[in-house]
Amino acid sequence: MTGLRIGRRAAGPDHNQILALLKEAGKDGAQVERNLGRLLPLKTKTEYDPDDIPASEATRAVERATRCIAVARRLAAETAT
Repeated sequence: MTGLRIGRRAAGPDHNQILALLKEAGKDGAQVERNLGRLLPLKTKTEYDPDDIPASEATRAVERATRCIAVARRLAAETAT
């Protein structure tokens, strides 16, 4: 999305770098930034913490990820035409 919309992408080790770029990528970018911003803190927790996250938190994470994917699919379809 950021590559198509603003010609830049985040490539560093800090996953949060993408959030600033998404804010610059228009309305769709801002929508993804909000959802991804809530997902990124779960990455380390789910990857390294031996405890499971609560089902309600997992459900919200899947919903947020689904929203991000929907925006990406819409952008891909627009670009393909």
